Amino acid sequence: MTYEFNADQIEWLHDLETTTEPQITGSLWSPVGWCCLGRACAALSVPFERVGTKRRYEGATYGLPASVVTRLRLRSDIGDITYGVAVKDSVDLCEDLASLNDYAGWTFREIAKFIRENPDKVFES
Repeated sequence: MTYEFNADQIEWLHDLETTTEPQITGSLWSPVGWCCLGRACAALSVPFERVGTKRRYEGATYGLPASVVTRLRLRSDIGDITYGVAVKDSVDLCEDLASLNDYAGWTFREIAKFIRENPDKVFES
């Protein structure tokens, strides 16, 4: 059965596949770049406020705001993954998209490819 991505998911995945913005770890956005979840806020034009050197999206700085979790049909604010993903050269599993970005060091394009190939592990049905 083929998964039917919604318009917001398509917009976010396209952004991850095409952005030239630098990638960071530890927060949705900083003056030097974005994490994969922060790119969802950018792609979906979520309003933000500046808080020091960070941006707060509907009150969220590190995980996604509830509205984005709902729009993307994610399992949590950090993008929980069912069954986890093995990390190269490690016995550890990454159990969310934030960890693929921050811990495993996957690029935006690698994360998008994983999501496209495994939507059932990332999105609620």
